[in-house]
Amino acid sequence: MEEPTQPSTPQYSDVEALQPYFQQLEEQYQLFMDHHTQLQNRYHALVEHHNLLETLYDTLMTHRYRPTARPKPGAGRLSPGTRGS
Repeated sequence: MEEPTQPSTPQYSDVEALQPYFQQLEEQYQLFMDHHTQLQNRYHALVEHHNLLETLYDTLMTHRYRPTARPKPGAGRLSPGTRGS
């Protein structure tokens, strides 16, 4: 009969040797998560700003503060030779 195989557990010295890599991985992960949180906050602020602009636009349109068409340059002026005699 075969002997049951023991689950392989790493030697303590191997785990100790990997500690600096694990520490570096943790630091990189934390840096990534901080950056991700900053981007999320900026995105939420942008969405909120956009919503406020839409609300302002709707309010202005409701109260008829509609932008007026600007007159074309030169409109309303008499051209030379059309003045009264």
